[in-house]
Parts: sequence; structure tokens; C-alpha cells
Amino acid sequence: MQNQKQSTILEISHVSMSYQDGQKKRQILQDVNVSIHAGEFVAIVGPSGCGKSTFLNIAGMMLSGDTGKVILRGEDLSMKKKQDWTAIRRDHIGFIFQNHQLLPFLTAREQLDVVKKANPEKVEQLAQELDLTKIMDHYPSQMSGGERQRVALARAFITDPDVILADEPTASLDSQRGRQAVKMIAMEVHKRNKAAIMVTHDSRVLDLVDIVYQMEDGKLKQVG
Repeated sequence: MQNQKQSTILEISHVSMSYQDGQKKRQILQDVNVSIHAGEFVAIVGPSGCGKSTFLNIAGMMLSGDTGKVILRGEDLSMKKKQDWTAIRRDHIGFIFQNHQLLPFLTAREQLDVVKKANPEKVEQLAQELDLTKIMDHYPSQMSGGERQRVALARAFITDPDVILADEPTASLDSQRGRQAVKMIAMEVHKRNKAAIMVTHDSRVLDLVDIVYQMEDGKLKQVG
């Protein structure tokens, strides 16, 4: 069994971020520290405006904090130039968005191919795992909300990323489909030994994750 240091995939170390709000400086994140290990699915909960989305954007190399480090498999990404961020996101990070962000003019199969030329065998394997085989030639307009979300899951995993970041993945789904979507994320994370972070307001799916963190006043605390 790997020790904790070896199995750490993503580490957020002493990250803080603020912005100017008129005459005042508003602190969004305050010295946030968290490590996510291989095969670990964590959720971050908290009220709107507490810093959850900012945290996710920093973890996904969409934003940089004022201070602190983002370390992926032991490499400090904070030292990378911004022109390198696109390649980092493409090769190492899988995103699942609340509104799917599927391209309307591409079929499910093409959605997976457009991210990165994927191995056809891998596409078929994911399609079977996520129950997509019957809709691979369908366009988003021909899919149900749950089907679109499953295609988004497949797209996030198709590049075999180190980290999965899910932003309110149940927001556009009813409770049953939302729970099924999170179950599928958990299944893929555990099966493929990935690290995953889900930002959510949906307390009904928290039993499906390994660790829950509360974001409040820019600080992150483990729940329970």
C-alpha cells in the first residue's frame, strides 16, 4: 500500500485570494490547505459566495491565488507560466460543469473525440460503463438531461486526467438523476484511482463521497 505522501495527487497549500470591492478589500480565500489522494472523492459545501467556485477555479488552473501553491503529483503548478495552463488543464484535469457545456452540433461520440483524439477502445469502454452505447450517435438536443450529464462525465474521464473537478453536477438534474450522476463520478474515481473534488449545494448526495469539507468565510474545514 502506498504511503500518504506517495498517494497524494493534488495539494492546495496556503492559498489565499482577495479582490477590491469599492473602497474595501474582500478576502475570498484565507490560507486554504487540503490534500486529495488517489481514489479519493471529496465534496466542498457552503453558502453561495463563500469561495467554493473560486477555490475550484484555482485548483483547476483557471485562476491563480494571491499566495499559495497548487501541487499536482509533486509538481508546483504555481511556478508554471500562464501559457502552459491550457496544456495542464487538457492533459491532467477533467472538468464536469453544471450545465454540461456540450457542443450542440456534435454527437456524443464526437464530443469525446474533440477533447483529444481518443483511443476508440477507450471510448467504447467508457460508453459501456456510463450506459451511453445507445446514444453515441445522438446530438445533445436528442438526449435527456441525465444522458447529457453522463456524456459530460465521459468527456471528463476520456483523457485519463489525474484530477476531476465537478462544479454543481446535480444542479440541472432531478434528485434521482442527480444522485445517479454522482454515483457514476464516485465509481469512476474509485475504479480509476483518480482524485476528485465536487462543489455542491446538494446535501442528499454527500453520503456518496469520501470526505466533506465546509467552506465558510474563505476557510476550509473538514466536516465530521
